[in-house]
Amino acid sequence: MKVLLIDNFDSFTFNLGYLLESLDAEVKVVRNNNVSKSDLNWCDKIVLSPGPGIPSDAKGMNEVISLMYSEKPILGVCLGMQALAEFFGDSIYNLNKVFHGVQKCIHIKDEFNLFKGMGPIQEVALYHSWAVQLKEDSCFLPLAFSEDKVLMAIKHSDLPLFGIQFHPESILTRNGREMIENFLKL
Repeated sequence: MKVLLIDNFDSFTFNLGYLLESLDAEVKVVRNNNVSKSDLNWCDKIVLSPGPGIPSDAKGMNEVISLMYSEKPILGVCLGMQALAEFFGDSIYNLNKVFHGVQKCIHIKDEFNLFKGMGPIQEVALYHSWAVQLKEDSCFLPLAFSEDKVLMAIKHSDLPLFGIQFHPESILTRNGREMIENFLKL
């Protein structure tokens, strides 16, 4: 399995890459401002990394989504989830409280897809100050929420596009490895 990992200039990107490699994925890491058509053609799946700021600050990520959303499975992590949501017309909002290096429980609504084989409550690592707000007619389905009702995971209703607001590569996410493995199997 060849995975293109789009680096949104975040220190967690390489931890995410190592996690993918530990699951026998061949990983190519490319900065968001340097993605080529050959990179996109090379891969089987795409992972959009976390990153600072908001999606519009992450140059090149919208172009990747635009070119590939109907071609290959995509997993957006944190900023990557926000980028997927915004691309399809949903919005993001600034949280009242910043969560950096915080472990919280999320409540899973859909125990299939990314959360297959896991229970309805999972401990995850949060590193974010922005969150996704789905519009009423969103093409994304909510998969998980935090205890304070912040959206934590989404899936496109028709395409293999997924987003998670938390960090699966963190040791604070108890089943992060299994979540990434589930994405690779989809």
